[in-house]
Amino acid sequence: MMMSRRCIPMRTSLMRSWLRWTNSVMAPSQHIRTSITFHGQVQGVGFRMTTERIANGHPVTGWVRNQPDGTVECVVEGKSSAITGFLDQVRETMSGYIVDTHELQAEATGEFTTFEVRYP
Repeated sequence: MMMSRRCIPMRTSLMRSWLRWTNSVMAPSQHIRTSITFHGQVQGVGFRMTTERIANGHPVTGWVRNQPDGTVECVVEGKSSAITGFLDQVRETMSGYIVDTHELQAEATGEFTTFEVRYP
């Protein structure tokens, strides 16, 4: 059986495309971790459930939970652009309840597979 000369370059091209895609999705160095604390009237208003719903529409992982001091803490991992989109939507949707936020960025740990509401 005779093979076409195009088979090898096509496979190589597909392999390169696959590797580029895999690296763009999986490369931990491209992912960051953002810890954010929301201040204001953020408990008892559906903030955590709304945050979880918004997160499900973005390629991010992590969690959100109430804190004893009346704030809501959120830890999220993903690409910087995905986290920015997620947080912008949370801020816009919950703008009537958020008075202030504090953010801290670090290197992603990759410990999360989903986004969830956590209970203290």
